[in-house]
Amino acid sequence: MIPSGLLRPGITLGAAVLVLGTLILLVPPYFGQEIALIDLAVYRWGGIHAFSPDLYISKIPASSIPGYFEGDLPFTYTPFAAILFVPFGWISLSLAQWLVLMINLTGLATIAFVMFRAEGFKSDRGLMGLSLLVGCSVVVLEPGFQNLLFGQVNILLVLAILWDTLRPSGNTRGQGIAIGLAAALKLTPAIFILYFLATGRWKAAARSTIAFAAATGLAAVLAPQSSYAYWLGGLFSDSTRVGGVDYVGNQSLAGLFTRTTGSSLMSSRPGMVAVISLLVCGLVGVSLIERRNPGSPVAILVIAFVGLLISPISWTHHWIWVVPLLVHLIAARFRGERGSSTCIVGLLSVLLMPGVLWLMPHGDGRERNWNAMQFVVGNAYVFGALFGLCGLVVAWLLSTKDRTGAPAIPGSYDSTTGLEMKN
Repeated sequence: MIPSGLLRPGITLGAAVLVLGTLILLVPPYFGQEIALIDLAVYRWGGIHAFSPDLYISKIPASSIPGYFEGDLPFTYTPFAAILFVPFGWISLSLAQWLVLMINLTGLATIAFVMFRAEGFKSDRGLMGLSLLVGCSVVVLEPGFQNLLFGQVNILLVLAILWDTLRPSGNTRGQGIAIGLAAALKLTPAIFILYFLATGRWKAAARSTIAFAAATGLAAVLAPQSSYAYWLGGLFSDSTRVGGVDYVGNQSLAGLFTRTTGSSLMSSRPGMVAVISLLVCGLVGVSLIERRNPGSPVAILVIAFVGLLISPISWTHHWIWVVPLLVHLIAARFRGERGSSTCIVGLLSVLLMPGVLWLMPHGDGRERNWNAMQFVVGNAYVFGALFGLCGLVVAWLLSTKDRTGAPAIPGSYDSTTGLEMKN
């Protein structure tokens, strides 16, 4: 337990120093023509061509992206996403870089804050400082750094999902809409519609589906040719358009399978059985967790990491879900829950190796010739997630045995004292 006299000023000061240090370290490389926010440049290109029939035909020239020297890049998101990115075309790429960097840094801290609140921490300045500290600390880890490096949208998607799912009890008005819109922008959040179904939130699942259909329909009206090419022309299911499935940066079961066998997971019966089994186990686990502890953040984490594993492509920046996982583990340690150390081991196996993946032979199919050690390290996220999922469930089971009352009430845990607040 951290003494209350030290926690608030210590965390606030530490967070301020860390924010300043983060900006000092990150801003010069971003805007010194050394590193470009490549994905942001692609988003901007998609926004400029959102209503053009060549949205999925044309590519952004590599020469137009400062600091990028490889091939031209296609726009791979949905037509609805391109429409949302239209405002980026109204401003310069340099200004867009500044805005996205600030938004993503703020988003990381906000994710931490929302998760701490869901874990029962009391909202105060101490919690704000703690959230800043955790959010900015994540930039030294591979998922956090990669999101900032590429100017990715994943941080905002995770924040929207957490806001939509971790509602206070009884506050379900409009629940599901944010996830439906997020899925219309990028397909991966659609797995949380299954989360709503598994937890018996039928109205939220219906709202998500309607919001997804409405956004997709709107895009079809505004950009009919691009919508036809994306949804009916098979572009949405073509994972090769976003990069090689066997590339080391793809930390999913499909990536592991292709790196090992040289064939597609989707064309393998055992592979598909493994994916479906993992999804079913995840949904059953979520249902059981929700039944015993309604609104538990653990259920959100379980379905999020199952989604990362079964997705055809899960780049390292998609694994930004480690931020809410890290918050959960910090909260568990504050509460002194048994079994949280098991989760921490699983987390460390994934997170404390930033950059190590790239030390493995990669590119041009070299991943398919790894030795045993390279195979383990090169698939660290996959193995760590499988281990971490087991650890999450075990730790949750142990924690529910430790608690004799109802789950923590939002606002019942004081971040400045480390004590539960009695109502």
